[in-house]
Amino acid sequence: MKTLFCLMSLSLFAGCANVGVRDFPPPEQIRASQQVFATQAASGARADANLYSAHFDGGRLNSLGETKLSAMIADDDAAMPMRVYLAAATDDAALRRARHEAIEVYLQDVGLHSDQIDVIDGANPGAVSPADSHLKRMGKTESGSSDSEGAGAATPAQTFGIGK
Repeated sequence: MKTLFCLMSLSLFAGCANVGVRDFPPPEQIRASQQVFATQAASGARADANLYSAHFDGGRLNSLGETKLSAMIADDDAAMPMRVYLAAATDDAALRRARHEAIEVYLQDVGLHSDQIDVIDGANPGAVSPADSHLKRMGKTESGSSDSEGAGAATPAQTFGIGK
């Protein structure tokens, strides 16, 4: 009986020692979920393509600006040239020129050629849309209604079939 108990205990402890160890990849390995997030961040950064005053310290790119540009570069589905919109409104021509140069120097340092870079003053016109069209469709997001007023929308009880 004592031997049986020892064997059972030994197998239990030996089996528990390896549980879950092979389920996790090493920390330096990129996981699939991290890859999905990085891909979406890159796509969103490239679609937005706006750099604001927060992305600069004076005329120099700060770490936020460098991170945004790096994310934009990581989006490999976008066409060249890479368009960066300088939405940081300033009347100071020297500051605006310094920011243009900072963007171009950073992008050239990471491997782009000058003919692959297009820095444009102003906000990206493709990154905005009028709110009225979205507001008109807002009622359609609620269950049971297709009009913009929300009249006739189903109550939660009706939606789940409670109290018929």
